[in-house]
Amino acid sequence: KFINPFIESTIEALGQYMATAVPGSPLNTDGLSGDFSSIIDLTDKQNALTSTIVLSFPKNVACKIYAGIFGEVDMEQVCGVVQELGNIIAGIVKPKISDLSQDIYNLVYPGQTLATEDEKLNFQLGLPIATMKDNHSITLDNKDAARFTVPFDIDQEKINLLVQFQKYNEGGKTISGQGFRSLT
Repeated sequence: KFINPFIESTIEALGQYMATAVPGSPLNTDGLSGDFSSIIDLTDKQNALTSTIVLSFPKNVACKIYAGIFGEVDMEQVCGVVQELGNIIAGIVKPKISDLSQDIYNLVYPGQTLATEDEKLNFQLGLPIATMKDNHSITLDNKDAARFTVPFDIDQEKINLLVQFQKYNEGGKTISGQGFRSLT
């Protein structure tokens, strides 16, 4: 139930860029590698919870998506499209996970109740960060966090989506909690 809203949102976002994505089986991993990546956080400061969304693309897929819409490839603009895809996915998934607020909260704070009157997480979008570098890696090193990774096939190549739920404090640092739990 935690994974499907992110899969649906990724398929919808990629569809807006005329790309057909077929999800694979969720994986248990804490990092991704690729040529283009995007990271964006959904944060609820009142409930001290953040969800990090990471996208990773091989160069061929990112360039095909860009060329399919805009024509001639400009690598700087391709990086911007990857960044915007992360932003779009985060915006689409926010209302889809709203009904899972208490369940998501319990992933991070087992047995506790949300501190909001409406019993919903109030996620705010962070600023997306994009990277363009051949075969770079992104590792989310909070081993205490609940996370999942979903590969997607696009034109016989793979992109990856990694989502992590963790504690948040005002300084933006994560706080260690329970043991690592894969959601796959």
